[in-house]
Amino acid sequence: MKIILKSNRFTYAFFDHISSNSPFIFPIYDLCHYCNQLNIRCIIDGAHTLGSIDLHFDYENVYLPDIYLINCHKWFCSPKGVGLLYRKSNSQLNIHPCVQSHGINSGIHSEFLWTGLKDYSSFLALNECLRFWSFYDFKKILKRNIQLAKDASDLLVNMWKTSKLTSDNISGPM
Repeated sequence: MKIILKSNRFTYAFFDHISSNSPFIFPIYDLCHYCNQLNIRCIIDGAHTLGSIDLHFDYENVYLPDIYLINCHKWFCSPKGVGLLYRKSNSQLNIHPCVQSHGINSGIHSEFLWTGLKDYSSFLALNECLRFWSFYDFKKILKRNIQLAKDASDLLVNMWKTSKLTSDNISGPM
C-alpha cells in the first residue's frame, strides 16, 4: 500500500473501517495519518461500525478522516436509507449529493437535507432507534454481542481444529 500511495497518482484514499467479508477492524487513525503525510484525502466507509464497535471520534486527534460515512440500518437496526456523513471541519473537500435540489450551493447541510422526492420517515425513525438503544443499554448489548462472536469463533476453531486469521482485538463481531 505504501508504494502505491507514494506514487503521487492519488488524491483520495478510500478504506473500510470494518471489512465485510472478513470483519477486520482497520486502524483508521494510522491510515489517515499516513495519507495526511502524503497529502492524500482519507475517506472511511464505516458501513459496519455503528452497532458493531464502540464508535467515537477522538476530536483532539488531528488524523481524523476527511470524510466518514455510516449506514445506520445494518447493525444499528434503523430503517433502510438512514446514514450519517462526517466531514472534518477543516476539510477542503467539495462534496455534493448525487441528486441536486433547491439547496444547491447553499452549504453541505442544505444540499444533503433535501434531495428531491424521498420518503423521510426513515430519518424520523432514527430518534426512536436511538431511544431504543439508550433504553436497552447499547454498550452492554454491544459488549455481549462481541463476546458471543468471540465465543462462537473459539467454538468453531476448536471444533474444526484450525486457527483464527487474526487476534480478537482486530476482529469485528460479524
